[in-house]
Amino acid sequence: LEAEVISATVANRAHPETPGLQDVGDIHLRAPNMTGYVRVDWFTPAGLPTWGDGRLTILGTEGYIELRKYVDIAGRPGTDHLFLVDGKGMQYIDCSDQDLPYARQLISDIRNRTETAMGQAHCFKAMELALSAQARDANSAEELRNMQSEVDNLIRETLTAFDDGAIDDGDLTAFNLALEQFHRAVADCYGGLDRSPSSSNPLPSDPLPLRSRQ
Repeated sequence: LEAEVISATVANRAHPETPGLQDVGDIHLRAPNMTGYVRVDWFTPAGLPTWGDGRLTILGTEGYIELRKYVDIAGRPGTDHLFLVDGKGMQYIDCSDQDLPYARQLISDIRNRTETAMGQAHCFKAMELALSAQARDANSAEELRNMQSEVDNLIRETLTAFDDGAIDDGDLTAFNLALEQFHRAVADCYGGLDRSPSSSNPLPSDPLPLRSRQ
């Protein structure tokens, strides 16, 4: 699972009355053989007949797939609309009758400590990318310190799960690698902030240490 954050932004575009809200964000990712772009916002138009317009596009060298999860804005009723375009033409596939096992598999994984819905290494990698992206877009040392505090709380919860046997040494190692990437992103971001002699913004402290089970 190799990927890195190329760029990331967050902003408050439409809710000035709520200064702490981030109502739009995006991230550009790079892996060895592909790139990806993810965007999320709170800008659903009032005329859309559902709460959001979730889309997934997979672009290959000879075609692409687009999934319209919640609505087809062209007018088809229902959800789970898939469009396939390749060298043979264009296809529409109604996926509304397809089984969606993720939720029940996730519940089963939590109960049975299995990795059916998603492997823990995958989960930790996604967390690493999210933390790194958030750190890269910080605009002040205060934001970085708040992020560090949140991460410290996450470490405490992880250590509790480790002590309870919910995760093993290998998973803890993957989690530690994610934290190292986050702290590196914090340090890089802090380097671009004001660190003049008169600055009262100290560098955030190192993350809490993780340990192996003895």
